[in-house]
Amino acid sequence: MRKDIVLVTIQYRLGVLGFLSLNTESLNVPGNAGLKDQVLALKWIKNNCSRFGGNPDCITIFGQSAGGASTNYLMMSEQTRGLFHRAILQSGNVLCPWAYTLCQQRAFLLAQLLGYKGDVNDKDVYEFLTKAKPYDLFKYQEKVLTAEDAKNNVMFAFGPTLEPYVTSECFMNKQLREMLKTGWGNSIPTMLGNTSYEGLFFRARIMQNPKLLDILDTCVTYVPDGLADTERSSPETLELGKKIKTIHNVDGKPTSDKLMEVSSNEQYLQ
Repeated sequence: MRKDIVLVTIQYRLGVLGFLSLNTESLNVPGNAGLKDQVLALKWIKNNCSRFGGNPDCITIFGQSAGGASTNYLMMSEQTRGLFHRAILQSGNVLCPWAYTLCQQRAFLLAQLLGYKGDVNDKDVYEFLTKAKPYDLFKYQEKVLTAEDAKNNVMFAFGPTLEPYVTSECFMNKQLREMLKTGWGNSIPTMLGNTSYEGLFFRARIMQNPKLLDILDTCVTYVPDGLADTERSSPETLELGKKIKTIHNVDGKPTSDKLMEVSSNEQYLQ
């Protein structure tokens, strides 16, 4: 706090408690509750920061990793228009493979792991989950991910998603690429950066399983799901993957040392 600023940190719901999404409109659980928590926090800041010496007409939002992706999402949603004026994305954006999910069917799988014996019925599943212990929800929520999910770089079972129907608080009702192109936040001053050697987080996994380097040597791996215009196996996607791959490789092969320097935002800039 060496600068003349007012710093506000916020909290929001995570995992299944923050991002459960169900298709049945009458239940009013479309998803993205965690992001909607952030919207409410921004509204509070806008309305009250002047009481603490802040300027409601000069609000900058920023975050790192999941916070960077959240910042990017907040720049795209109409729910936040006018609530802030500048943004900083540090080592995270909406194109990171862990920042977007299709989680509507995972509520049923989670309920099954917790002992649910009924059919695929949103109402029954929802009532069952509301009676579960929060500890059990968090203990089992990632166990619903399949081998196919792992192959597709899906890291979290519940996260930001396209909402299946529109409500007055709807945060995301368009495809990711469309929101990126048309987001109101494209017009505000924005900084993108990365944390030095952030790939250390993944180096431990590679040392335990060196075969991960072979997976990373597949060009398609380098293309974020939201960036490709066509199918992931198409020649266009492979060509794009080759371009991005050259950023991270030494002598044509990825190395654990080089991966320590990988920036999530490099893919965003591509």
